[in-house]
This record gives sequence, structure tokens and C-alpha cells, in this order.
Amino acid sequence: MIASVRIENGTAESFPAADVLISASYGSGKDAQIIIDRTDQLQSGFRGSIKKGDEQIAAIGFAVPFSELGKVTVVVDPNDDVHDPVNFTGAVERG
Repeated sequence: MIASVRIENGTAESFPAADVLISASYGSGKDAQIIIDRTDQLQSGFRGSIKKGDEQIAAIGFAVPFSELGKVTVVVDPNDDVHDPVNFTGAVERG
């Protein structure tokens, strides 16, 4: 499964995107391992900072068994004292 996560920085300062933690789980809460490929098309997260008014997209691959694609949760945790983590849960379409 590939999760494309976009962060838009609408603040007046740079946002330290490299600090953001992205994880996934499936089924009854089993952790999905991150997949990193040699072509660098899949990342383990964001890199560097996002300038004010800019955005960045990270494509993160997760190992999720085909039989478990019916319930997957992706968590995006800014890992700071300002923003709460965001959870996305649902079925993953096979593409």
C-alpha cells in the first residue's frame, strides 16, 4: 500500500517536516512495516522543512497483506507540542 501524504504550510514560519512521524496499521491494530525502495520513489517520511505558504508530498509504502486492505489506518503525527496527530481509516483500493 502506498500512502501519499501532503502537508501545506499555512503558517508564517517554516515547518520542520522532517520531524513528522507517519505510521500505518491494519486489521485489529497490527503495525505495517515501512517499505523503502532503491529508486527513492518511496520515502520513510518528509525531508527538511516546508517554507511558509509551500507544500510537500511524501509517498510512503507500507507492507499490508492483501486480505487486510479492508481496514487500514494511517497516522500523521506532527511530533510537536502544537498540532494533534491525524488518523485516516478506511478500505484501500487495489490499483
